[in-house]
Amino acid sequence: MIDVDNTGILHELKGMCSKWDLNTYIPIIPPTDVTNDLNLCCINQLVLADTSAIIYQNDINSFMYNVGASSCTLTMYLQKNNITIATLNSSTYGTYYAKGSIVHYTDQSLLTGYVVEWSKVLALHGEGSYRIKFDYVAFGTTTTFYSNLFNLRTYSTARGLGTIRIDSYMDGYMMRDNINYKGLNFPDMLRVRGWFGSAEEKYEITNDIYSTYNKEKRVVVQRKVNQYDIYDLETHPLPKCIADKIKYYHFFGNTVYLNDYNIFNYDDKLKQIKVYKGEAFDFSYTKTTKGVIIKGKLTEQVQDLQKTNC
Repeated sequence: MIDVDNTGILHELKGMCSKWDLNTYIPIIPPTDVTNDLNLCCINQLVLADTSAIIYQNDINSFMYNVGASSCTLTMYLQKNNITIATLNSSTYGTYYAKGSIVHYTDQSLLTGYVVEWSKVLALHGEGSYRIKFDYVAFGTTTTFYSNLFNLRTYSTARGLGTIRIDSYMDGYMMRDNINYKGLNFPDMLRVRGWFGSAEEKYEITNDIYSTYNKEKRVVVQRKVNQYDIYDLETHPLPKCIADKIKYYHFFGNTVYLNDYNIFNYDDKLKQIKVYKGEAFDFSYTKTTKGVIIKGKLTEQVQDLQKTNC
């Protein structure tokens, strides 16, 4: 039995078989006494970072809100072990979007948010348990709410083992949230336990068909060939708040990349694969973990394996 350092994963190898302790995949943190008006769930989410600047080794998490009125404010704080260590109002820990700073469209004036780059947090404060605290002031009333917990660790192959990461870039209007991301190419990432890969080829061919001069033979002549991959995506049981990010946000992104960190994957170099969701996912609801397993197909977006004879 191997305890993979700081990941909460138990890995038992017997020959070519592997066993995972699924109870450690989504550690649930007991609710605090603080009112959570946005219903953000309390889970300890693994995030990885280092000083390499390699994109698939460095996670980010992003937050964007419409404050609703010009008189309303939202202040964001970085907390470690539930103690505030910084106000998120500069580029120290990522990208800050102050209210009124987004000017591409008039309906963006009430937006404010932050893109947390965990590499910057790691460099200044080290590994640990972090969360974002939000103080929302509306018409004289202050409401405090929190993000889920982020378990920040230095990136290694062992710590990424058994995970996938979804990277999305949003550049449109999300009607339900009333947030206009146009002009922002707003990034966000989500690391969960799961699997991405098992590519199957899709083959398309265009032919010209004609008959010989005496019409005795039918001849097929290749004009164009296009081949691309379709990948499988499967998560381990996810709580609703994380599953909703996959269902209602990330695959609405204008650009989506998938990264797989499973060492037993047939293709162990599936990093920054540009994909799109072409059909609905399957949601298998579990009765013992209060979670949902998400399965689906993702199509390769960059389809450059082509040949043309024209």
